[in-house]
Amino acid sequence: MKLSTASILLTVFGEAIIVTAFLLFGEPTETKYLCMIVASVIYFLWFGQGFIPWLNLKDKTNREVGSIGIQWWGLTLYSIAAIATMLAGAFYEIPFNTQLIIHLILFFFLLATLIMGKGVENQVAKVHQREEALTAARDVLKIGLNNLRRKLSVKADFPPWILERIAKMEDEARYITPNNTPPAQSLDCSFMESLKKVENALDFGDLEQTKIDELLKMCEITLAERKRVLN
Repeated sequence: MKLSTASILLTVFGEAIIVTAFLLFGEPTETKYLCMIVASVIYFLWFGQGFIPWLNLKDKTNREVGSIGIQWWGLTLYSIAAIATMLAGAFYEIPFNTQLIIHLILFFFLLATLIMGKGVENQVAKVHQREEALTAARDVLKIGLNNLRRKLSVKADFPPWILERIAKMEDEARYITPNNTPPAQSLDCSFMESLKKVENALDFGDLEQTKIDELLKMCEITLAERKRVLN
């Protein structure tokens, strides 16, 4: 997502306020500069959500939904722990080296949760892509039946019983479970081959009812077998 000029200026202005406040108040110590850096990190992590949200509504995979809990959990705990460390360091005069190590450890855990979140996003995307592939394979049967029914429905001198059986198969195809196992793929191919034979026979004007009935029956049997393949 592209940031607008106003968003960038507003972000920079907020950071300038933080830096100015640290520079104007307190003695120029290592601890103060460390706190200034940590405060800036927390600021960018939270303030940036207003301009770069973790949920991309245009992404059909919804990959961010699976990881947003982990990332918000990590960011919240990091912010609370980092602020608590800064306050404890100021009130109890914790040595600079100790504070630095604590902040590095906290930042490490923050990065770990963000990386874990990205891993979850990738898994969600893979699952979505696999489901899309399964659905696409199933829809080939539905589209093939739909196209044939529409093609035949415009012919006035066409036996209605053929169109009725094709329409019935089209309705039954709605209940086919998406599947990419070898048995399902084999039945899908067999069904499309049988359907193509029906279409070819009708295209060439071969309306011999016994032959058409046999071809349609083969399609119906294959479709029934395909509906029984659930996983």
